[in-house]
Order: sequence, then structure tokens, then C-alpha cells
Amino acid sequence: MSKKLALAILPLLALAACKGPGNEGDAQTPAFGPAPPVTEQAKVGLPEWDFSAAPVEGFSLEIEPDPVDFCAGSQAVTVRWDLGPGLATPQVWVQGGTAAPKLFAAPNGARGEAASGPWVNESTIFFLVDGGNGRVLREVRPTPARCN
Repeated sequence: MSKKLALAILPLLALAACKGPGNEGDAQTPAFGPAPPVTEQAKVGLPEWDFSAAPVEGFSLEIEPDPVDFCAGSQAVTVRWDLGPGLATPQVWVQGGTAAPKLFAAPNGARGEAASGPWVNESTIFFLVDGGNGRVLREVRPTPARCN
């Protein structure tokens, strides 16, 4: 490789190295795309999770408020969960549009809640996952309120 070519590529590699997974924003500011239809397409890009048994009885996942008033744009919500007994590694994930899912919360108790930032929209989906085996226990998406 010539020195000129190497010198031209080096700054590009340095810029690419600065854009690591930790620099894409925190859990309060996911970058979500447009709302997909409520089909299997909404699960594009999800990890290798097992959806075969969802919803699993004995676990709950809720959004508050529901319905959500999106008439003025994206909103903040509170996500509540009740895990029941015996779940060692619960995880609550969030996905919107066709963006990759992000870990929203890793509960350390059977019951809990976490507040989102004002980024929840009609395409947002929250998943309660058994982190030990990738089994999806519940999923919930906000119900949009009617706009006048």
C-alpha cells in the first residue's frame, strides 16, 4: 500500500473508531425510525429471542399512561413490571421502528418501574425477556389516544 493511500485512509479509520456502541446515546434517547405495521416486521433486528410462548402467565408488563396522547408528538411513559417468583435474570428491552432494540431496565426485584424519556411513540415496543434463555415473557406497545 502506498504511503499516500495509507495517509488518506488513516483519518477515516480514526473517525470510525470514535463511533463505538457506547457513543450512540444513552437509554433515554433511542433513535427510532418510522412505525412499522404490527406484524413480524416489527420484530426485525431483535436478538435471537424465543417468542413461542409469549405472553407467559404470571408476568405483567404495563405502560402508564395508556392510552398515550401522541397528538403533540412523542411522550414519556412509565413502564411497570411484575415478575412473579423464580426469574433470575429479567430484562426489559425497548425497540422502535426498525432500530435495534436497547436494554431499558434490568430489574433486581419482582416488582418495579422505570420512566422513559420523551421519546416513546406509536412504534415503540417494550419486551419483558428472561435474560437467561432469551424467552420473551410479555410485550407491550402504547395505545395511541384519539386526537381531536
